[in-house]
Amino acid sequence: RYTEKQISLFSWFNSIRTPGPHNSYFFSTTPHHKEKACPLLCIDAANLQTLQGKDCSTQLVAKAKSKTILVQMVSAAGTGYCFNTKRNRLREKLVLRKHDPFVNKHVLFLEKRKIRSI
Repeated sequence: RYTEKQISLFSWFNSIRTPGPHNSYFFSTTPHHKEKACPLLCIDAANLQTLQGKDCSTQLVAKAKSKTILVQMVSAAGTGYCFNTKRNRLREKLVLRKHDPFVNKHVLFLEKRKIRSI
């Protein structure tokens, strides 16, 4: 069940919103979190208080950081040969032993820079 404060905030929010396809949120005074496909937007009192005086249709949610990143590996032999690989974001910098076709040997490859998040 919701508290009286949450119910009053729900009624306040429903009174200030403008109806339309861009802003069609509806708040209920009964909990509905366990439904399989819930058409209602669940918001608690703390989050609703931050919306006072703001247009709710323009609220953005921050994206989560990706777990992996794409990095460039450069040959330690100094030939300039490089390739891209992905690694875990939390892992230390990569050092791999792979074949360098310019010297036709297996050499160390060091991580030079991050290219992008994946």
